[in-house]
Amino acid sequence: MKTEITWHGHAGFSITNGISILVDPFFSGNPQAKADAEDVKADLILVTHGHFDHAGDAVKIAKKNQSPIVCSFELSEIIKKEQVETIDINPGGTIEYKGVRATAVPAIHSSSYNGLYAGEAMGYIINNKDVKIYHGGDTTFFKDMELIGSVYHPDIAMVPIGGIILWMLMGQWKHLSFLR
Repeated sequence: MKTEITWHGHAGFSITNGISILVDPFFSGNPQAKADAEDVKADLILVTHGHFDHAGDAVKIAKKNQSPIVCSFELSEIIKKEQVETIDINPGGTIEYKGVRATAVPAIHSSSYNGLYAGEAMGYIINNKDVKIYHGGDTTFFKDMELIGSVYHPDIAMVPIGGIILWMLMGQWKHLSFLR
């Protein structure tokens, strides 16, 4: 079975290969989303940080699908009060779930959830049987992206590119060369 990737707008993706992994679910109020949160299937949900445009529909989708949410310890402490299963992770940590490995990697960004501090922002290296994917969350460009690339050798990189400063300083694609 080959991995299929679906973009849900903003930083949201479904990665499917036997199981469905949902990263940064933001459907409600997202003009780019083609699906409704109520219709999304997910066996595992990865959240890079607590901002609404990355974690906004995580709890709703987790409850509907009875799927765990992987996120920082601090964000986990907040959202597990909403009666969902969480798996705590911090940069450098790895979880394995039904044959898929997800490793949290550093990202540079803030993180809050409903006004509360929600731990460090992070990205993920997702090893989904036939492909390694780097999802950078909402990170800005930083030198450790080169280290992430040299250690994990991702086949696919999902990186934020809409920030005006990044565009002005780096150009549209230049920062991706660090992931080689």
